[in-house]
Amino acid sequence: MKELIRHIEYLVQRYDCVILPGLGAILSHCDSARWDAATSSWQAPRRVMSFNSELNRSDGLLAGSVSRRRGISVEAAAASVNTAIGEMQSVLAETGSVSLGAVGKLSRTSHGTLLFEPGVAEWLSPSMLWLPTVSVAARSHRAVASDVEVEQSVCRFNIGKALRRTAAAIAIAAVIGGLGWSIKTYLPEVSGEQQASIVPTPAREQVSSTVAEAEELGTLVLVINRHDEQEEVVQEPVVEEIAEEVPAQVAEPALNAEASYFLVVASLASQEEAQKFVNNSTINLGILPAGPYYRVYAASGNTADEVLKAKQGDIAERYPDAWVCRR
Repeated sequence: MKELIRHIEYLVQRYDCVILPGLGAILSHCDSARWDAATSSWQAPRRVMSFNSELNRSDGLLAGSVSRRRGISVEAAAASVNTAIGEMQSVLAETGSVSLGAVGKLSRTSHGTLLFEPGVAEWLSPSMLWLPTVSVAARSHRAVASDVEVEQSVCRFNIGKALRRTAAAIAIAAVIGGLGWSIKTYLPEVSGEQQASIVPTPAREQVSSTVAEAEELGTLVLVINRHDEQEEVVQEPVVEEIAEEVPAQVAEPALNAEASYFLVVASLASQEEAQKFVNNSTINLGILPAGPYYRVYAASGNTADEVLKAKQGDIAERYPDAWVCRR
């Protein structure tokens, strides 16, 4: 029973519905930020948990978690879950209450119904632990007036500082302009033939005649001066176009609603929610009606091993908790 409680604590942090077969379902939803007038503070968003004893038909979520942890089949894990639930029911019948660890506690009322007392909601909401509660305290008129005076003095200081920075920028620009004018005025002009180069530069008349000959031929050639003053025409090399290799497309897993085994990534309470889940996914998914629930699956097959092989690549990265369900 203690091992099953650890699985429940793990799953409640990641799913909004965790069903305890034969007992009911632990439900959770996000309660948005709200104003608490009694404490004059904004309360941060938190997850709120509740219990519904009518949702007591197993959806395989607990069995899948136990199967992955122990490395056993889903059928064997489901039998282990039923045994642990039976122990919980025995403790509940004997003592009137049973602990679910950090999730909370179940108690049986005088009318025979189950009463759920939530545990530490902050611990079960790790993504919201950093959100603080903001207190807003009233301030006196004297403190407000003091703040106004400080803001006015800061504004006057900032205006003076901005003027000083503008004057400094204008002075720097004037100095740079004067240096540029001095360099332009006193440095002699250097012709193109006298500029530095790593190869000898041909005379202007030779370049002109070469260009004229090239225009007459109608073809642009590259002339290289050799030590023996002979000319050699170098043709441009032909560049072969190399076709880009197109990566092989990985075939998506087949989705056959008539198969016997399915790789389930989510179990939802309505077909509308399941269709919304499918539309928001970049992976090809299917919907399998299963009693009052609609299971979203990413692969199907005739054996469990065949379906497990499909849990790789994008499916394994995006849905690491996907589990195998038999029809």
